[in-house]
Amino acid sequence: MSEPDIDRFLDRTCEVRGAPLTSLDGYRKMLVNFVQKGWAARDLAGWNARQVYIALGQFLVSAAMLGVDTCPMEGIDTTAYDRLLGLDGTAHTTLCACPAGYRLATDEHGMAPKVRYAKDHLIERR
Repeated sequence: MSEPDIDRFLDRTCEVRGAPLTSLDGYRKMLVNFVQKGWAARDLAGWNARQVYIALGQFLVSAAMLGVDTCPMEGIDTTAYDRLLGLDGTAHTTLCACPAGYRLATDEHGMAPKVRYAKDHLIERR
């Protein structure tokens, strides 16, 4: 995330909402300050990763609602993904991958009951 990214977002916001760009001056100042001087400036890659995971979570939920299987993955060869996706030499890089599709009805592993811990082993009520 950089100042040009913020400007592109604000331009699009004004285009969609039919608002003058000057109406977002305070918002722009806050965003730029956050990216350049706030905690995002100390860990911009970490902050950007969190934004990706928010979007990934929405993708997973939306896919599930449509009956589409997904499999979010980390621990992948991000350099190879960058090369495959043509990201080399750009400001972008791969963080994770998430294939989506439909399982075979005959897939015994895909149709097996899911193994989950009981809620009382995961949630502590105080």
